[in-house]
Amino acid sequence: MMEVVEKKPLPLHDVVEALKRAGEERELEYEQSLTLEYAQQMQGDVEKIKALEALGLDSAIAINLVDSGVMDEDGVRLVFAGFDQEVDDDTIARVLAVLKAQ
Repeated sequence: MMEVVEKKPLPLHDVVEALKRAGEERELEYEQSLTLEYAQQMQGDVEKIKALEALGLDSAIAINLVDSGVMDEDGVRLVFAGFDQEVDDDTIARVLAVLKAQ
């Protein structure tokens, strides 16, 4: 059995990169292949995550906002609520500006 050394949220981009490296070394197991396929389809923009962190957001919240694909005020409030944090209208506007940027 494997021992959990550290537990932290990862952007799906990092998951894709780790699974690609593992796939170069050996054949991925069925679950890993499915995870890679899903992560490739759903991965968020790493630059958006960094921009949200620059606004002072916790990395776990930034990752969740980008990887979940929220694009409206209700979605942003829902993500913050999942972390038991309230968010003001100004922060929501700044977050949405980053998320909607191409």
